[in-house]
Amino acid sequence: ESPWQTPDMRFFVLLVAVAHAATGGAELQANPAVQKYFKWTQQLLQDAKEARAAAAMYEKMTRDAVPEVTKDVAKRAYTNMLRSGVKKWARAAWDFEKKLVDPRPEKAAEAAAKAFGPWQKDIDAYTKAQS
Repeated sequence: ESPWQTPDMRFFVLLVAVAHAATGGAELQANPAVQKYFKWTQQLLQDAKEARAAAAMYEKMTRDAVPEVTKDVAKRAYTNMLRSGVKKWARAAWDFEKKLVDPRPEKAAEAAAKAFGPWQKDIDAYTKAQS
């Protein structure tokens, strides 16, 4: 948003313009307060023009740089991943995750407890006879 689009600034510029037009510029030079604000307004306008030009320049530079930067990103990323051994780490993480969610060990423990049931009775009887 331009600094000139704020209500206060528009009112001030209008006020200075009316005073300047009504007095033929004499009021501007006779009143140091108005003269000071008029200088500030001129400087603000100059700063706004420079900022707008700089923003346009940086926008153009960014638009020009994006194709150059992005054209070989995928190739560089793939090369860097190969160099750093990401494939091995990814495989290890995937294998570890599969082991964490694998239901077979739990089922094996249940099956072992069920198969051991008849022997447990004999073991309990033997232990009781020993004591």
